[in-house]
Amino acid sequence: MRSFAFIRWFFIFSLICGLTDAQVTLPRIFSNHMVLQQEIPVPVWGWATKGEKIQVSFNGQTLSARADNNGRWKVTLAPMKAGGPFEMTIRGKNTLTLHDILIGEVWICSGQSNMEFPLSQVKDGANEVASANYPRIRLFTVPKKMSTLPLNDLDDGKWDLCTPETAAGFSAAGYFFGRHLHHELNVPVGLINSSWGGTIVETWMSREAAMADPDLSEWLASVGTLDLEKAQAESVRKIAEWYQNLDKNDKGLNERWFVAEYDDASWKEMNLPCLWETDYLPDYDGVVWFRKEFILSEEDALGESTLELGPIDDSDFSFINGISVGSTINKYNVPRIYKVSAGVLRKGKNVISVRVIDTGGGGGMWGEKNQMFLQLASGKKIDLS
Repeated sequence: MRSFAFIRWFFIFSLICGLTDAQVTLPRIFSNHMVLQQEIPVPVWGWATKGEKIQVSFNGQTLSARADNNGRWKVTLAPMKAGGPFEMTIRGKNTLTLHDILIGEVWICSGQSNMEFPLSQVKDGANEVASANYPRIRLFTVPKKMSTLPLNDLDDGKWDLCTPETAAGFSAAGYFFGRHLHHELNVPVGLINSSWGGTIVETWMSREAAMADPDLSEWLASVGTLDLEKAQAESVRKIAEWYQNLDKNDKGLNERWFVAEYDDASWKEMNLPCLWETDYLPDYDGVVWFRKEFILSEEDALGESTLELGPIDDSDFSFINGISVGSTINKYNVPRIYKVSAGVLRKGKNVISVRVIDTGGGGGMWGEKNQMFLQLASGKKIDLS
């Protein structure tokens, strides 16, 4: 886990690249259900055809601008009190209307894995998620993407109402902070989650800021010569090669450790959940296989079931009786929940096999005990911790 920080969001953006011949468009940060910051001027911007007149109407204000030679335009709304919902209309050659807009507190939640850590994984996470129903709290998640230059827009993203479904995978630190603000100030709250576990602070700085720091300027000079596309392609190649070698040399795949009939009597035991570096495999990165045997009656083996293993660091390939029931790649903080088709379970001996791959740092099944179970169609629950 790494440190995190909150940054106040005032909707002040640089206008970077524009469109030279297009209909009126907006960045993805402007969408239905968004929140605008209260009591300060609020820029609204986008792109259109060069010279096109744009009119923006919102909460009793109507402002106009013309698209510049690069197709960029911007208006600035006067400060407004908290409230809503409102509609925003942007008119040019075409008309855009955004619905259900609130005015209140808007914050960026940024940092590494502490900020990235999802609400579903906190203590008593199931109850926290179930109660995360706050229609006047809005959530926006910035998709991860690398670039050596500022980008014009995001590839994806939209504002969502805070519900159990949208809050479960959202930043837990961000959610609790926003909920506290909402209760204390009694105003709408918008939270923008822009976090990336394991990133170094230099990658979040502007070039100008880093060049002004003598300790960082030398590092930045080397980054400035980086061919990002070439570096990414090389990284993808090396990762693929690493996984190929891993699969090729994995004794468990070659000897089919995932089938129920395999004899694991000589295997060591590990108390789960845990990160295996803590007590069992210090400084180990690579593959570890896990197996768990259980007995079912004919009745309990009938119908569909659900296998839950909690979060696994980093990747897993999960089997029951030699049949693949699910896999998740490079998502260390995502709970594994796999539907098991009818017919996979059987009367008598059954075996769950999980191949876990750790690429660095902690590795293993590291959630809570109550996250590891097999839910049967009969209503019974088999503890796997």
